[in-house]
Amino acid sequence: MVSELFAYLPPDRLTTFCCGHIIPASNVQTLLLTKGPSGSNIEFKFAQQSDPQVISELGQVILNFCNIVPGGMVVFFPSYTSLNFAREAWSRSGLMDKFSVKKKVSI
Repeated sequence: MVSELFAYLPPDRLTTFCCGHIIPASNVQTLLLTKGPSGSNIEFKFAQQSDPQVISELGQVILNFCNIVPGGMVVFFPSYTSLNFAREAWSRSGLMDKFSVKKKVSI
């Protein structure tokens, strides 16, 4: 996986760190998405981090996962600015309320 993500880096330029975790590996899932539920492209380059359509698609993806993931979820953002933009957009659209019906939301 590392060689796929960082194929452009020589192996001597890459350092990895691993430590124990309280969540078993069987409970962790990493996914890469290129399209949202509506079929539109979702790309999270810096310029798209404040694109309302991309953020809306991301919110719908998270809501869909809330409906099928039985336990808790953790969603990472590249920055607090990006997190706050999404939180505000989802509050205005009502998605935060929909998240809260399915999961406890802590920011």
